[in-house]
Amino acid sequence: MNEMKASYAAELCGGKLIGNDVTFSGVSRDNREVKGGEMFVAIRGENFDGHTFAADAAEKGASVLLVSEEVTGVSASQVLVEDTVAALGEIAKGYLGTLPAKRVCVTGSVGKTTTKEMCAAVLSAGFVTHKTQGNFNNNIGLPLTIFGMDNTIEAAVLEIGTNHFGEILPLAKIGNPDAAIITAIGESHLEAFGTKEGVLREKIEILKGLKEKGTAILNGDDPLLWGMRDKISHKTVWFGTENKECDVLINIIENGAYQARFTARGSDVEFVLPCGGIHNIRDAASAIALGREFGMKDEDIARGLASFRNTGMRQDVLELYGCTIIRDCYNANPDSMRASISLLRDMKCEGKKLCIMGDMLELGENASELHKKVGAFAAECADVVMVIGNFAESYRNGAGDAAIVFEDKLSLAKALSEKIEEGDAVLVKGSYGTKMWEVLELLEKERE
Repeated sequence: MNEMKASYAAELCGGKLIGNDVTFSGVSRDNREVKGGEMFVAIRGENFDGHTFAADAAEKGASVLLVSEEVTGVSASQVLVEDTVAALGEIAKGYLGTLPAKRVCVTGSVGKTTTKEMCAAVLSAGFVTHKTQGNFNNNIGLPLTIFGMDNTIEAAVLEIGTNHFGEILPLAKIGNPDAAIITAIGESHLEAFGTKEGVLREKIEILKGLKEKGTAILNGDDPLLWGMRDKISHKTVWFGTENKECDVLINIIENGAYQARFTARGSDVEFVLPCGGIHNIRDAASAIALGREFGMKDEDIARGLASFRNTGMRQDVLELYGCTIIRDCYNANPDSMRASISLLRDMKCEGKKLCIMGDMLELGENASELHKKVGAFAAECADVVMVIGNFAESYRNGAGDAAIVFEDKLSLAKALSEKIEEGDAVLVKGSYGTKMWEVLELLEKERE
């Protein structure tokens, strides 16, 4: 982060400066990690109050405290505001406006983080690039990501998430991007949004944060997004694998578990992605569109995509016990489940295909029916379907005789250990909260 004066921070967020007009060159919300010369943000949560730790942060060298009540007995300067989280966003917005970097904001029901990583890989082939770390995509994580930038950064990829109405627009205004990507409109967080149309209404708000001459980069294969094509005032670039009217239309040459090869409309350059699946190829198409919008040549874009590596436990392909195992346990909703199951279906293997599924969370009142539909799809694509969780019976209602329900992960792991044979392909998938990766940990113990 470039140095900022406390008075300027106070001006940006409408706060009151108490103490000297010192500078800070970093921002922290954790008193255990704060460094000398940083601003400490005192955040109130459901189970904690950052003001309790403000004095400790000052002792550790924080030069400025962003607080909603004055802290006594400290030498650090203070910026007094009504809401420290809102103030953090306003300061980040103002700071970002002083930086030269081109920036893109990414949102969508599925593939946000994968797309963010692909976009960062592409842009890194032509620019000094900064990106959101982990899932820092909310009203605290986005500002902290921005404060990690300085004048040396030439491009930034900022992920924006939401699980309630009204969250996207404030974040989009903070990011104020040159380009905005919407990956897809799917059946996620339906507890809050009710329907896919509700999801669309929230996600499309990102376009209101675009710069006046900014570009919307949208999934042309998504019927709800495509239905908005006459209602968008910004320049729009459409990407996809199916809709022949897409500007960046993908022609697939190879689609395997470990690699995909394809070309994109407008060029003969062959892109090689070190992972497979139509959903990943479509995400790559958005990154190609972004690279082109930022003036990159396809040869450089291809070099960037080749360097892409997925993060966390997203479609992590393992070779264990003579089997190919896809560990995809970071997130799950009906769209991402179908995408992963499709990858299992399309994989070439000498043995059988086993689909191991846990619950999809936050789906609202239609959760049982959505699990049933995914179960039916899994039964079409796999030889064996093994399920666990509160919606295991719903999975079985869809999958029929192909499904086996388990009460706990240990019994599932034991059964899996008995069933798998050399040459099999296995998908393990579920929402992060279900911790489905534990099945593989238990399987390893069984095998030992």
